[in-house]
Amino acid sequence: MSGSDKIIILISALAVLLAGFWVYKMLSQPLNQPDSNLPPIDLMEEPIQSDAQGTALPITNRGKLMYIFTAKASYRIAGMNVSKQRYHKGHMSKISPYDYALVWGEVPQHMQHLKFEQVVRFCLMRHDNTLPLTLEYLYTHMSNNHLIPANKNISKALSLGRKGDQVVLDGYLVNVVLGKKGRTIGVWNTSLDRTDKGSGACEIIYLTRLRINDRVFE
Repeated sequence: MSGSDKIIILISALAVLLAGFWVYKMLSQPLNQPDSNLPPIDLMEEPIQSDAQGTALPITNRGKLMYIFTAKASYRIAGMNVSKQRYHKGHMSKISPYDYALVWGEVPQHMQHLKFEQVVRFCLMRHDNTLPLTLEYLYTHMSNNHLIPANKNISKALSLGRKGDQVVLDGYLVNVVLGKKGRTIGVWNTSLDRTDKGSGACEIIYLTRLRINDRVFE
């Protein structure tokens, strides 16, 4: 085989590899639903929570683990994403890989006074002494949301969220029961109250629609 033939074979092989990589990247990207008529996201809007009695959500299996969701309320929240955290460890991470911490109302106007950090499914907040908001207002206009994507497309899209993005989360507040071999080995309950703080105050959202700025994923 001549040197020129080897070069042609090498170039062809590289072209095949590049084409395969491009196809992989295309297939791994989430599909968004473009909508030129999307209204602006209203960061002053309070979360909307209503009764979800009778709503049935599909059971999710991860190997030998079974996750059962009970919808406690339908839910919609719009806010600024102030922190995003990816989780890999623990049973909850298998269904809820990301937490988004959101603020709304007047809080997004005063981000220079605030710092947020997410650690082990909690959102920690610090503020300076010149914050022109009461702590009561601040704590009732921020939330840490454990997100359970309803499908693979939303799951892929969750990685796209960035600090400062305007986000709308639509879905259900859910309690989660984890089962294995016919017995319960874990329970996670969502908050249903925007005024609570500390352990148990996070919202667990079965996410059926995600909007990040002007992109919608369903």
